[in-house]
Amino acid sequence: MRRLRIPGFLTAGLPLLLMATLLTVAVWPVTMAWLGIPLAQGRWFADLYSLLATSDAFALGLDPYRPNPLDPLHAPHWYTDWWFWLHDIGLTRGDASWLGLTGNLLFLAATVVLLRPAGGGEILVGWLLVASPAVLLGFNRANPDLVIVALFALTAGLLASRHRPLWLLGPPVIALLAGMKFYPLAGCAALVFVRRPAREVIGSLAYMVALGGLVGASVADDFLRVAPLLEHELGVFTFGGGQLLRLLDCPPAAVAVATASLGAVVFAGAAWRSAPAPAAFPEREVIAFVLGASVLLGCFWLGVSYLYRLAFVVLMLPLLWRWGRTAEGGENRRWATAALGLSLVLVWLDGLTSLALNLGWLPWPGATAAEIVRGAGWIVHGLSWGWACCLSRLLVALGHRRWQDYRADLRLTAAR
Repeated sequence: MRRLRIPGFLTAGLPLLLMATLLTVAVWPVTMAWLGIPLAQGRWFADLYSLLATSDAFALGLDPYRPNPLDPLHAPHWYTDWWFWLHDIGLTRGDASWLGLTGNLLFLAATVVLLRPAGGGEILVGWLLVASPAVLLGFNRANPDLVIVALFALTAGLLASRHRPLWLLGPPVIALLAGMKFYPLAGCAALVFVRRPAREVIGSLAYMVALGGLVGASVADDFLRVAPLLEHELGVFTFGGGQLLRLLDCPPAAVAVATASLGAVVFAGAAWRSAPAPAAFPEREVIAFVLGASVLLGCFWLGVSYLYRLAFVVLMLPLLWRWGRTAEGGENRRWATAALGLSLVLVWLDGLTSLALNLGWLPWPGATAAEIVRGAGWIVHGLSWGWACCLSRLLVALGHRRWQDYRADLRLTAAR
């Protein structure tokens, strides 16, 4: 596949655009308010501050699972108890500013290194994703999801390494991140896509199971405590398979079961007569894609997430770009192009809807804000199911190719 090359001095286009965008919202945070993502009580890095305040509260003997008096948002603790170690290593709420800035810059650096756009179109797409209202919400709040995306980008490099010591660091990183926010455990699916002998892959899966068991034993009580408390209300800047069912007035008790069941049907449909992915895709791009897709699909079918979780699309962009252009991609080229286009719609539509409302641009006379938000919700949550179908199809195609590679490896081993 031939990619259009751009002059060397233009390779800085994406980081310059992103830095200009972040400086703009930093100097004029009202621009985020127009997009529906104002600073929480005028405070930057609200999510990180809440985590640090929870750690401080725990150190003072307060109940971290009740509204926290040390936090302006009075947020109770929603994550694992691992976060209480922040105070033990000397980090307090007074460190929120520099920690938030560091985490955001880490995500930005990982994005620039991972994407490496090869043309003006790719620079534009990369900017549209990272500068979107959905991802800016993560910057605004310094949500840990952005740091997890950056560490998953590192994990993709570790798992693609030919050096065994580096490759074996991949499972511990995934386990560590799962201990922080539960859902990164879905990234262990990427271990199956590593191009190593079948026996080594099986060994790495056993290694991951052992690490996952240790982490699971540590955070099981936290998960059982948090799961019933998670909010599943309809609202802007949320996504999840169940949101469309809620719009359809599906009984609340049935939404979770119905969504997971429909997700299984979607995956089975994607597997039906699936064509394998091309064999020549770079391993690091494949692993990064699987890390992002497995997390997003798991969160989509099993719960409700805020839109900043779509920052994980950054991990999938390089392969989506490549897949949509390669002549050997077959029918899956269209699925890759559709997945990319729908990703951009999902990260922007809620923000543009908020912008239209805040500036008084009503799509039809007499419409109320609630009606416009609900109409946009129908579009967003309807398209999100198409987006999930596209990702499932691509993930299955990659799995089909990897299974063919495993069979060839096993036949070669048996012949020896």
